[in-house]
Amino acid sequence: MILRRKSGYQIHKYGIGYRVNGEDNTILIEIENITQNPPELTILKFDEEGNYLEGAEFDITLTQEQNGRKEVVFEVKNQEIPEEGYTVPSEEIKIKNLYPISVLIKEVKYPGNPGEYLEIEDIEFDIQYIGGEWIADTAHGTGYMVLNGDNEVIILVENYTEVNPVKLSLLKQYLGNPPDEKAEFEIVLRQGGVEIASWAGVEPGEVEQEVDSLEKIEVIITETFTPEGYEGIETITFYLEYVSGKWMPDTLQGDNWFVTEDGETVVMTVVNKSDDGQILPVKITLNKTYEGPAPVIEAQFKITISQNGMTIGGGAGRAVLEIEANPINTDRVEVTITETFTPPDYKGIQTVSFFVTYDTVTKIWKADSTGGENWSVGTAGEMIIVAVKNVVDEPPPPPPGDGNLVKLNEATGEEMKANFRFSWSGNITGAGATGNLR
Repeated sequence: MILRRKSGYQIHKYGIGYRVNGEDNTILIEIENITQNPPELTILKFDEEGNYLEGAEFDITLTQEQNGRKEVVFEVKNQEIPEEGYTVPSEEIKIKNLYPISVLIKEVKYPGNPGEYLEIEDIEFDIQYIGGEWIADTAHGTGYMVLNGDNEVIILVENYTEVNPVKLSLLKQYLGNPPDEKAEFEIVLRQGGVEIASWAGVEPGEVEQEVDSLEKIEVIITETFTPEGYEGIETITFYLEYVSGKWMPDTLQGDNWFVTEDGETVVMTVVNKSDDGQILPVKITLNKTYEGPAPVIEAQFKITISQNGMTIGGGAGRAVLEIEANPINTDRVEVTITETFTPPDYKGIQTVSFFVTYDTVTKIWKADSTGGENWSVGTAGEMIIVAVKNVVDEPPPPPPGDGNLVKLNEATGEEMKANFRFSWSGNITGAGATGNLR
């Protein structure tokens, strides 16, 4: 299909099952028919010890946008989960396109006696079609974990008879000379919209709170006093979800803060930056090129930015990636780029890894590498630009064919009788070709 493009307008480059190219005000739409391949969805049921738990029943509903509205593509009520797990029959999932599939799982009957197990929240997430397979857009939530396989999504659902307390620790870092007076913070925990605990002071340290519900917990951290000469930190908000017997954060970082885990304790680190010692963020742009024609479904990459062994930023996708991360100090920062999906007929790119260091004169982060095989690094102002190139996956050369080895009379060119002991080293092809004898 070829259309005319009005001057001054850009085109949408690709979507599910199609790609658009444009030259000289002409739009070429290349359409690929993709065979419908429903996801394989499996539910497993465990107790807090990781053992199979019998007696639970679930309502499972899958919906997908069709004709401009959400329509049910699979539904089952009061489904029991056997020990080997329950797999939604793929042939019964009535998908008509490759738009995301919304998953809703409700536990409608709990194991054991009434009230023996705590209620869990409804399980809700989307499954997206990426790189030829269906992949869940979440890793965990309260009472469940999600694993992605070969076009398979596995949901591990857990029931608990009791819930462990919330353990939260607050650490502070200062970018600049240590202040005379330290920052002060207030920590508030809310569950179901109701405040269940709060702490405040110069050193809140580690706090602990007993809870009796699996409902996710909102954590709100506010800086109540900012040291002179330092920038204040905006209010921090994130959620804790109960997974595998402990409270886990639903996010790992934000502007001037990041979250780690130490056993059952969630460790929050906040970073105050001095007014006169600002450290610019690390900015990475990833561009992709192809040796041959651009594939319908482009390569997908993941970028991870870390410092002192701690992840401080990252992202993943197919479009041009622009990632920005805030370092916690001026120590060198490691950038790792991994190709998570390689288009058909192209070779995958080995994992790219390099360091960037902080130039105290220009106040700019600079890469310590210019690149390697099929990738390069350059700069444009504060931006570090990484270009990766997928090359065509050439088939291996054919094995050597059968042939005869004869001895010729150099003067007459006639064949002479001779015995040889030899082995080939290399490929010998073509009439009259010669090889190495050893």
